Amino acid sequence: MIYLNGLEAVSALGGDRNEAVLAIRNNCSRAFRTIPGYLPGDIAADLGTVTCPLNAPGDTDSRTGRLAAHCINLSRDMITAAIRHYGPDRVGLVLGTSTSAISEVEQEGRILMARGERLSFDSRIYEVATITDFLKKMLGLRGPCYTVATACSSSARALISALELINAGICDAVITGGADSLSAVSVSGFYSLGALSPGHARPFHRERDGISIGEGAGIALAAREKLEPRALKFLGYGATSDAHHISAPDPSGKMPAAAMRKALDMSELDPGDIGYLNLHGTGTRLNDAMEGRAVYEVFGNRVPTSSVKHLAGHTLGAAGITGAYVASLVLDGVPLPRHDYRPEEFREEFPELDLVTASERYAERPYVMVNSFAFGGNNVSMVFGK
Repeated sequence: MIYLNGLEAVSALGGDRNEAVLAIRNNCSRAFRTIPGYLPGDIAADLGTVTCPLNAPGDTDSRTGRLAAHCINLSRDMITAAIRHYGPDRVGLVLGTSTSAISEVEQEGRILMARGERLSFDSRIYEVATITDFLKKMLGLRGPCYTVATACSSSARALISALELINAGICDAVITGGADSLSAVSVSGFYSLGALSPGHARPFHRERDGISIGEGAGIALAAREKLEPRALKFLGYGATSDAHHISAPDPSGKMPAAAMRKALDMSELDPGDIGYLNLHGTGTRLNDAMEGRAVYEVFGNRVPTSSVKHLAGHTLGAAGITGAYVASLVLDGVPLPRHDYRPEEFREEFPELDLVTASERYAERPYVMVNSFAFGGNNVSMVFGK
C-alpha cells in the first residue's frame, strides 16, 4: 500500500485547505482575473491566479518553484522528519510540469528586447528540470530526482513514477506532485488552437467553449507508511495512449476507458465501488464529449461526476495532483464539486451521466477516481481511498 502523506495544493481554489473547502461549498472562486498581456494585442484572458504570498528565495528561483515550495512548507515538519528518518539517499523527488520557469524567460525576454539586447541561455533557470533541481537543493535530497513533462497529465505521471520507485525498492519515500505558473506560451498556445474560452470555462455544458487556464501546484510525500491522519491511499492507476492526434483526443474515448478499467483492476475494485469521479473536464467541445463517452462506457450512470476546473482553472502540469487533492477533500467529507446547470444545459448532450449539479451531495462510497488527460492522447486514471 502506498500513502500520499501531507498532500497540499494551491490554485485558484485557495492557498490552503480551508479556502479550498469554502470555494467548493460555495461553487465560487474569487481568484480568477481578466488579465491582459498573455495574448496578442489588447485581448485579455480569464485566468486562475494564486493570491497568497509565495516566498522561496534561491539562485534558481521561479514562480513555478515558489508555488511548489509553498505546498512543501505547508507540510514542512512532516517532510523534514521523513527525510531524517529514511535518509536523503532514500528519498526521491519526482515532479510534473509543462512550463517550468518559462514565465521568467518571457519576462527577461521582454526586458532585453526593449533594450535591443539578445536573450542569453542559462540552463539553471530555463530548463524544464529547473523546478526539481530547485526543490532538491532546498531539501538536501540525494535520491533519484527528475521531472516529468507530459503536458496536462504530468503530475499524474509523476505520482505513478513515485509509486513505482517505491514498489521497485529504489526509494523508501518520494516527494511528488507538480506545478505550473501562468505563461504566455501556454495561454497563447491554447488560444491559437481555439481551445481557450473567451470567458470562463463551463465543463460539460452544452455551450462550453474552451478552457480557463490557472496556475497551481500540489505536493505529497509518497511512502508505504501512513505518516499523518489525512493520508490518502493511492490504490491504483491506469495509463494509456490514443496515438491519434498531436492535440485532439480520439473521439471514441476507447483508450481513456481502458485507462479507467486498468485503474479499477489494479485497485481490485468494481465500477460500483467508486463514490465519485473527478473528471478531467476541461470545458472544450472535443475533450468533454470524448470523456463523457468513455465514462459512460465504464460506469454507465452509476457514479457521481464533476470537474473542478471552473474553480481551480486548468492547472496544466499540476492538474493530476489538483485532482488528488480534491479527492482527499471529498473523502474527508467535503461536498462534491458541482456545476450550477439546469438539466437542459447538459442533458441534451450527456443524458446518461450523473453530473453533480445539486449542492450538498457527498461521496457515498470511500473510493474516488481522478482522470487526467493530455495532448497526444496521454491518458491517466487514478484511484484513491482513505
